[in-house]
Amino acid sequence: MDLKALRTFREVAQTLNFTRAAERLSYAQSAVTTQIQTLERDLGQPLFRRLGRRVELTPAGEKLERYAVRITELADEAVAALRQSEATETIRVATAESICTYRLPPVVQALRAVHPQASVHVECTECIETTSGLLAGRHDVGLLIDEIRDVEGLRIHDLGSVELVLVAAPGHRLEGRERITPHDLIKETILVLESSCTYRILFESYLARAGRRASVVSEFNSIEAVKQCVAAGIGISLLPRFTLERELNEGRYAVLPLSMRTSVGIHIAYREDKWLTPALTTFVDCASRMLMLR
Repeated sequence: MDLKALRTFREVAQTLNFTRAAERLSYAQSAVTTQIQTLERDLGQPLFRRLGRRVELTPAGEKLERYAVRITELADEAVAALRQSEATETIRVATAESICTYRLPPVVQALRAVHPQASVHVECTECIETTSGLLAGRHDVGLLIDEIRDVEGLRIHDLGSVELVLVAAPGHRLEGRERITPHDLIKETILVLESSCTYRILFESYLARAGRRASVVSEFNSIEAVKQCVAAGIGISLLPRFTLERELNEGRYAVLPLSMRTSVGIHIAYREDKWLTPALTTFVDCASRMLMLR
């Protein structure tokens, strides 16, 4: 198989869009189409289903994508090893918004101090999207906050746990209580992130087990938006303590002690067969050391 055609196939498989793949590869769209058609003819099987303007991978295409990722990465590894010099490298990171905003900048700074030519491309994703993206080769490394177990094909390192706190505006009616129960929260407006957010799932499971649920739930896609609404007295929210450290020290929030487990694991992950370049090794080492929260 032509390595160039495999790279083109990998790009189309990741974007599921011939036009976008052509733009990323700086090819004419006709060249992308021709390469895919040649690859399909050589393999004797269709790799994509054309559904109007949409495309999706066939079973054969899904199988080939796993090999295409490994083959193209091995080719890149061979070129880098033979050159015996560090070229400009982009490290593709998938992580939760909270880590990206509050913990990732010092890691990138430490990386650039050792590898000034390296750059970092960060995508904020939920846990399941991170793991699937790592397996598909869309990301080089993932930083996760979740109760994650072993995932076949991934190497996952436990970095400890993240403390979660239920916060409200100062002067809240429940401030000063020794322990908050689900019954105490019946009339409260709960501010949450998207439905797949680890903290939200943990909190809603706690309320459901107690046979209670909040009367109002307001959903946001940004931790900062949630924090501002909490500070304004609009509602309460369960968030990682590390996203609130400065504000808690300044007394801008009241912590309401919950009668539940208030911690969740933090992990770093990458594919088992992933070749760790010097820059990627440095990133993993720095992230493992600097993100370790206990």
